[in-house]
Amino acid sequence: MRAILFFDDQDLEYRRGLDLRAVLPKRHPDNPVIRPQSDWEEGTVFPITALHDADRGLWRMWYQVFKSYGMDAIAEAARGAVESVPPLYLGAYAESTDGLDWHRPVLNLYEHRGSTENSIIGGYEFCHPHVRLPPGHPWAYMRPCYPPGHRKHLYVEVSSDALQWEKTTREPVLTGVCDSHTILAGGWDPAIDRYVGYFRPDWSGETYPGRTVGRSTSPDGRQWSELETILVPDDADPVGTEFYQFFVSRYEGHYLGLMNVLHLDRQCRDLQQEAPLGKEQTMDVQLLTSRDGIHWDRHNNREPVIPLGADGSWDDRYLFASSMVPLRDRIWVFYAGSNCRHHLGDMLKLGTVDESGRKFEFCGGIVEYRLDGFACLAPQFRDSGGQASTVPFVLDGERIILNLNATNGRVRVEARDEGDQPLPGLGLDDCVPIVRDSTWATVRWQTSAALAPYRGRRIRLRIEMKGRSELYAIRDREPQV
Repeated sequence: MRAILFFDDQDLEYRRGLDLRAVLPKRHPDNPVIRPQSDWEEGTVFPITALHDADRGLWRMWYQVFKSYGMDAIAEAARGAVESVPPLYLGAYAESTDGLDWHRPVLNLYEHRGSTENSIIGGYEFCHPHVRLPPGHPWAYMRPCYPPGHRKHLYVEVSSDALQWEKTTREPVLTGVCDSHTILAGGWDPAIDRYVGYFRPDWSGETYPGRTVGRSTSPDGRQWSELETILVPDDADPVGTEFYQFFVSRYEGHYLGLMNVLHLDRQCRDLQQEAPLGKEQTMDVQLLTSRDGIHWDRHNNREPVIPLGADGSWDDRYLFASSMVPLRDRIWVFYAGSNCRHHLGDMLKLGTVDESGRKFEFCGGIVEYRLDGFACLAPQFRDSGGQASTVPFVLDGERIILNLNATNGRVRVEARDEGDQPLPGLGLDDCVPIVRDSTWATVRWQTSAALAPYRGRRIRLRIEMKGRSELYAIRDREPQV
């Protein structure tokens, strides 16, 4: 049995008195977990990839640092045209034992302002997010690469250690693209036996809707399909909405997408304008889900799931989510945050301090979901509650396990056969009510919690919920995280 989640109604036969609700993650109390501390970082620590290496007991982060020299000339020449702006970032590396306290090893790989005593690993080509591939693939890591001097050309690079890279082909795998590309987390999609990339189609910088998302697939990492545009802001989005970069993960049969959404001004000007106001030139994060990686639903009524921080906070103008890392009972999402806008004038401020003592910088933070906690099933009204029934499924395990919070409510479950008749001893009145918060709550009936006699058979579940209970997932075994 694949876990049943509650992004949509596809796994439910009916629901009455229950809502499907988006759940927002919580900012980690230690935020920002990494911030600029060396002169060579020039006010910028911008996480682009974070991974937990369980074999080494080590967290690893690849991030961008700012390269300010030449900014005055760039600002004068750019006039807001993205394609005329040369690379402003370098790639760097950090390590941690807990994902919260980060150490920059001196790598002596890259000379920056006359010194190699830094953790910089390379130039702009090292500023693209990469993914770790599953065992059995020819390479350990894969990333898209949009190197300087190769405008409109996309390469795919691979590596054994995520520090030394090589291209899979001598010629670009795609042309007619812009920047800001990603690879599906894990790289390989077993549902279609292909590598999958979410790449930005080319745009002139003058046309609206501007930044969009395309998709391409490959059987071998070398030959990639023609780029297909799959996500474009529409008439339901505010004027000036653009899809900046899209990070996609597979999760329990779903595709989860973190969309970094840029909000331009009403004239759709990019980077430069006289005085950005309100949400102009800010960025936040929306959650999208899909069953096939092509057709997407946007959740939380298109509002951000990671909103800007409170005014005056370190992340009140710019958010950029990248890596989603599942742990035992929670999920961490790493993001870059800043009190600067997507604006050349603000970029010139990075590393400086204003008259009030506030420093302008990019830092790294974490938002935390509970396991499966992206959406939930919950009563519309706590005094009346409601019920839902799943579609029939084959029982692979011997128990029904719920991820739920019922501390201020109650949840009961009934097991029914494929013909929608209650199984003996497994009815609602036989169920021991669940009234606690648990990631792995085993459903128990008066006679037993085991469903061994029905393993391999098609059954369905009837769920009753009351109070302020929230149900995040249904499984027939504990997840392997």
